[in-house]
Amino acid sequence: MKPHKPVLVNEVLEYLQAKSGGRFFDGTFGQGGHSKAILMANTANIVFATERDPGMIEYAQKLAEQFPGRFFFVISSFKDAFKHFDLHNCSGFLLDLGLNQKQLFSSSRGFSFYDDESLDCRINPNEKIPTGYDIVNLSPVKTLAKILREGGVGKELKYVLRAIIKFRPFKSAKALGDAISKTLPARLLYKHKHKYRHVVMQALRMAVNHEKEHLKEFLQRLKVISPDSARVAIISFHSVEDKLVTSTFRSWTKEGIGRLITKKAIRPSLDEVKDNPSSRSALLRVFEFYNEST
Repeated sequence: MKPHKPVLVNEVLEYLQAKSGGRFFDGTFGQGGHSKAILMANTANIVFATERDPGMIEYAQKLAEQFPGRFFFVISSFKDAFKHFDLHNCSGFLLDLGLNQKQLFSSSRGFSFYDDESLDCRINPNEKIPTGYDIVNLSPVKTLAKILREGGVGKELKYVLRAIIKFRPFKSAKALGDAISKTLPARLLYKHKHKYRHVVMQALRMAVNHEKEHLKEFLQRLKVISPDSARVAIISFHSVEDKLVTSTFRSWTKEGIGRLITKKAIRPSLDEVKDNPSSRSALLRVFEFYNEST
């Protein structure tokens, strides 16, 4: 397995003004690439981090040892970060809504259609929530259609539903992906290759983990505290999440509580995509709260 490379690191440091020093929140710690870069950008920087996946604790422990007194971490969804940390004085907030390589390609997680062992799809395997297996194999057709449609599955939806109903139950993500490939018309498969399977797995993962709801709740709670002059950087890999982030930032701008820094989404450079193909669909949006005292 290749080591995970965080995306848009230089851009994140630039837009969060991390080299100037401050307190930062990394709500999707993962393997710690962004947190480490922020900590290294200025010796005065402090990072508060949350991560939903307990399998990432080892990476957090290494950072805590490397940057004593400057890195603080809890296993939690970012939506609950305000219960664990006082974030009012943070100068930067970061969310990277993608998965890391360890999560994607570890067997028994069910995040990738290459996984021949599982259809779990939970970011935190200890959470008592319905798994991907439960949703795919037990949900009525209307419920499945709603989940997939809201997760970004488009014109191929009827073929995906047909595949699920015809071939379920599925025990693994690979079995689900293979069934979809069998059912999709050849013209779609030829034109888009594995795209449709990727979109289905993303939609399923988002539904299992209530990712859209968690993002909404985080943004609502962040707006309540509206930290003075703080910047919020969010990296999304899915049009559903990007639309939510964009509409929220534009709404905040109209309300007069801050301004949208990025008029267009910031994308990885060609060099980064070449070095790290997983970054190709990353979209970075940045918002800045106004300083109420000025």
